[in-house]
Amino acid sequence: MDQPIENVAASALVGRPARRIHRGRLAAILMGFALLIGVAPSVSASNTPWSGSYNVYRSGMFASQVQSYDCVAAASQMMLNIVKGTSSASSSQQMAYYNYGAQFRYLAAAAPGLDPGAWVAILNHSGATSYHVVTATSAAAVLKLAAARVRATGLPAGLLVGKTVGGSHAWVMSGFKSTLDPATHSTWTLSGVYVEGPYWPAQKYYLGAFDLPPNSYETVSWMTTYAMSKPYQEPKGATPWTGKYVAIVP
Repeated sequence: MDQPIENVAASALVGRPARRIHRGRLAAILMGFALLIGVAPSVSASNTPWSGSYNVYRSGMFASQVQSYDCVAAASQMMLNIVKGTSSASSSQQMAYYNYGAQFRYLAAAAPGLDPGAWVAILNHSGATSYHVVTATSAAAVLKLAAARVRATGLPAGLLVGKTVGGSHAWVMSGFKSTLDPATHSTWTLSGVYVEGPYWPAQKYYLGAFDLPPNSYETVSWMTTYAMSKPYQEPKGATPWTGKYVAIVP
């Protein structure tokens, strides 16, 4: 499988002479560029006061999956709605995401469905250019990694969940609650997360799908004992994520 698309913005600057730009002017340039390419600028931690929680969910971002196997495509659609400031719930757009992602699956024969590498490829191809896969040996640890990145970037994360088969379903993580602000403290405790599951409102049970209403809050204890009690597993064979807990983060 082709490797996920990487963010090359930083490497592109190597070897070029540096030029000092006033901070205010730089912010205006970046804002204008974001609007030009159709991406809504994220609200970063630096200019958002900490109140014990942080959440980038907004009305209109939700999209239900149209097929039993396209949860990753639907989750991508929701994440891109937040990134771009759009409200797309188009089934044709969702299937276009699925078809694009299918060519990046680690196991080509593992159909139907998409894997973490395909999820990253969809996002980075479609306007969210900084996403990558992170893994941990526990669900609590990967949730904390995801929360830190949501706070740092103002963008949503993706979670691989599954009640019956670990990693068989995709949720969006739009926010979280914690004891202290991850942006300003090195030590903090994650209390819970805000999630969106694309099977809502169908509530069909397929490979452990068990989705709640959009913007539902669940504690870390609930997530680790119910939604993410098992590490990632691909029934068709071994992958780089097998046996680990997985998140897609900006």
